[in-house]
Amino acid sequence: MSQQNSADSLYDRALALQKQDNWEAATTEYLNIIALQPNYAPAYFQLGNAKLVKQQWQEAIAFYRQALNCEQRYSQAWYNLGVALENIPEVDRAIAAYEQAVTYNPNYAIAYNSLGSLLAKQEKLEAAQICYQKALAIQPDSIAALGNLARIQFSCDRYAEAAANYQKVLQLDANNINAMAALVKVNQVICHWENLAAISEQMWEIGASLIAQDILTDFSIFDFTLFFAVCGRSTFSDRPLLRQICQQQSQ
Repeated sequence: MSQQNSADSLYDRALALQKQDNWEAATTEYLNIIALQPNYAPAYFQLGNAKLVKQQWQEAIAFYRQALNCEQRYSQAWYNLGVALENIPEVDRAIAAYEQAVTYNPNYAIAYNSLGSLLAKQEKLEAAQICYQKALAIQPDSIAALGNLARIQFSCDRYAEAAANYQKVLQLDANNINAMAALVKVNQVICHWENLAAISEQMWEIGASLIAQDILTDFSIFDFTLFFAVCGRSTFSDRPLLRQICQQQSQ
């Protein structure tokens, strides 16, 4: 058996161990591959992933760079390198890594979304919007990209566009409390009172369901809706969720 075939066989075995969440045994196999074939880029990549899941960012970065030394066009390694750099945080270097990821794989939707998020944090909103739009052109049902694009549109006072994208999120995930809260906020800002009552009602219902399932424990998402809920047609007597939130926030 050739060295390449032996390395490929070991790699398949290591991946199987990794899928069983046996990272220690998988790591041993990846190191064996590198001993057999030092330029085997996927082994370095997976060693980087083993460090990434443990949040050992610097070690992950070192392995991803070794993978890229073996294969410059390794778009997944560029993307994961960006993730690790973002968590140090070295934002400019992370942006450069994400840019390389989409250069070598122009259909890498998640990389466009991550790149857009970092550009948005730098207040480069137009560039961020372009990234989100590219992500959505590739993956129209990306909830993350839709939500991120809507946030930029809201911040730029493009409320109708923001509302449309939050509605798309809710079509994909009817229980997305963040999108529902954002939609409430949009309607508050533009004073669409006729829509606000119905949307707020939906938000309370979703919130009650998520709280009952212990999925939602942070009630701060309701902060900006409390005034409307108390001063509008809702009352404490017909809003046990509202009472629960107010009690929680008074502690």
